[in-house]
Amino acid sequence: MTNKIQFYVRDLACPDCAGKVEQALTRHPGIQSAKVSYATGRITIDYDPAHTDPESIKMVIGGFGYKAVDR
Repeated sequence: MTNKIQFYVRDLACPDCAGKVEQALTRHPGIQSAKVSYATGRITIDYDPAHTDPESIKMVIGGFGYKAVDR
């Protein structure tokens, strides 16, 4: 079973930065897919709640110096 969650990230510096965050998220255990839109700052993530949770996902994003917010 997967859950879907969306976050917004302010101040993404460039499309390459968005791509790096997306790649890091897809390598995180429990994340099935991640799409980061540089244009909107929106991140859409499908994840398995048995293996990760929204706070852990926010920490991955925070590791890149960005803050994920619910909106």
